[in-house]
Amino acid sequence: ALSEAEAQSIRGYGLRNPICVIPNGVDLPDLRENNATTQSANQKTLLYLGRLHPKKNISNLIRAWNETFNSQRGSGDRWVLAIAGWDQGGYENELKRVGPDASVVFLGPRFGAEKTECYRTCDAFILPSLSEGLPMTVLEAWSYAKPVLMTAECNLPEGFSADAALRIGSSADEIAASLNQLFEMSDDDRAAMGTRGRT
Repeated sequence: ALSEAEAQSIRGYGLRNPICVIPNGVDLPDLRENNATTQSANQKTLLYLGRLHPKKNISNLIRAWNETFNSQRGSGDRWVLAIAGWDQGGYENELKRVGPDASVVFLGPRFGAEKTECYRTCDAFILPSLSEGLPMTVLEAWSYAKPVLMTAECNLPEGFSADAALRIGSSADEIAASLNQLFEMSDDDRAAMGTRGRT
């Protein structure tokens, strides 16, 4: 199993054989080149990276983003939601119909150096998923010392315990509340949260 939650699910299914919990892991990148970004100082990027599928709950993320767009104007920072990932079953077209404005950008699939650049240049990472085993993208974001917003269904309670992540709910209103919390944090507080994730 990838997590304690998966091990409990195996037990809940009725299996009684031994279970070994072996979490996913990632290599830690060299951060000396981190944040080598061409963005303006007051532009920030919140990154979603992964497949575009209904279980990832991206539609509620976009609804929440649209709700909070006006509230972030007073913060002095201009945030952009960057959605990177490959389309599954035409979900990307459905997401584009949710009504994103210019502050929501669809980047398409990102692999290799392009994926690395997404992590290096973003200011925070979000995974509003309804169901995960143990998501590599959260581990990768932490490896780049990025603060994370994620649901409990990501099965990484250690992130909440270490104050390396903001817990988000799955509804648009719950996600919006957490987005506002992110926007209100100082750069130093976001950086400290990301550092705790990498640690």
